[in-house]
Amino acid sequence: MGYDKMCIAACAKNNNFGRGATRPQIKAFIAAANGGKCSAHTVNKTLRNSAFFVHGKSSARFKATDAAVATTKKR
Repeated sequence: MGYDKMCIAACAKNNNFGRGATRPQIKAFIAAANGGKCSAHTVNKTLRNSAFFVHGKSSARFKATDAAVATTKKR
């Protein structure tokens, strides 16, 4: 699974009452799902450059867009 799909899954799981997920929460989710491996640079690059993410309640939190969540659902 690529970092973009793992970041989307992390944002969907760690929504924190609609405020969005923080970078440390996203990195911890990816490390747990990826056998302890997580590249902080790649996570930051994915969150910054992808159109699948918007800022949550503050600029330190991220939410996955509805289109992003729809791409990860199984058909």
